[in-house]
Amino acid sequence: LTRSLTVLVNDNLRCAGEVEQYGAGPQRNARVIADAAARSRAALSATVTVGIALAVDLAVLLAMAVLLYVRLASDVAAGQMPAFSALLAAAGAATLLIVNYRPRTIMELPVALQAVKRIDAILMADADDVADALDAEAMLSMEVVDGGGVDGGGEGLDSDGSSENASEQVDRASASADPTAFAGVLLHDVCCSIDDGRGLRGIDLAIAPGEFVSVQCDDEAERDVLCALLLRHAEPDRGIIALSGTRLASVSEDELRSTIVPVMRETALFPGSIRQNLRLGKPSAFDDELEGVLRKVGLDFVLELEDGLGTGVDEPAASRLSEDGLMRQRLGLARAILSPAKLIVMNDPTGDLGPIQEAELLRSIVALKGSRSVLFVSRTDRLERLADASYKLDGGRIH
Repeated sequence: LTRSLTVLVNDNLRCAGEVEQYGAGPQRNARVIADAAARSRAALSATVTVGIALAVDLAVLLAMAVLLYVRLASDVAAGQMPAFSALLAAAGAATLLIVNYRPRTIMELPVALQAVKRIDAILMADADDVADALDAEAMLSMEVVDGGGVDGGGEGLDSDGSSENASEQVDRASASADPTAFAGVLLHDVCCSIDDGRGLRGIDLAIAPGEFVSVQCDDEAERDVLCALLLRHAEPDRGIIALSGTRLASVSEDELRSTIVPVMRETALFPGSIRQNLRLGKPSAFDDELEGVLRKVGLDFVLELEDGLGTGVDEPAASRLSEDGLMRQRLGLARAILSPAKLIVMNDPTGDLGPIQEAELLRSIVALKGSRSVLFVSRTDRLERLADASYKLDGGRIH
């Protein structure tokens, strides 16, 4: 039971980025609670069933013991040897006891009952508090080591490569810059520690409006921290990160979420209809716009469902969304397209897909070229030739 709940929590923490981006804490919290309650009650049901079976076994054994005692007492009183049938019954009873007696079941029953009590307590808790806890766990999971930093260097904005001069330029630009009027993203001499002495070492990267940038990286930790820096889930040890000329640390949360949108390795489905899940990206979107985006990302089958956009994501008719990783990633891409954000940060969105599914999703991603700025960070280099700029992140450095 504990292992099952641990898997559930880890699964939901992987979706924390989307929960934060779309302000969907209550919806995701409802799914977390429902799934946890269902798993716990299933465990309790299985334990109780086995417990009942054990009780029946013990009752049968008791009845057989009574009959055996009566038969043996009768034979002894008559001065006769115990009948072979009585001995056979005793052996059968002993075998039944050995095979069916489950002391572990008796020990697990109180644990299951206690787990259900904890779930019931969670059901009574305030949804926002639980969502805040999930956000805190997500931040901890991407926390970087404080202090120390990592060594590294890169070319600056000026000819002398000075970080000081670059910092002054950004500060001057920040005075009049509007981060929501997207003018690109700049990372200059960015260092960020991860663990075991690893980290980003003097990263220099620029993404212009409408530019498609591909970064191939085999190290999952390096991919995660690069994307986390742009989404402000992590802070650099050194260097400058600027959004449209404004230091990223100075940009408000609302401005950041309306300018940069993530597409992660795993897309979260929130309780409700397909329409509600899509409108997380753009709450004011009409059905015509939603249908157009679904066609663009290859989710045409939704339009053929009996209830169409009104189909619940948990309904059997929408099982392809819940069970097929490619379909979930396409829905995540659709949300990002609907979002007003000008920069889409993709963190290995094809990482959990097979080769054929990966090719199909990449086709939809490439179609974004020119309409949005895209940072595609992935273990694959299949978009290298199609991107406006391609880099390799290896050993903490951009090549």
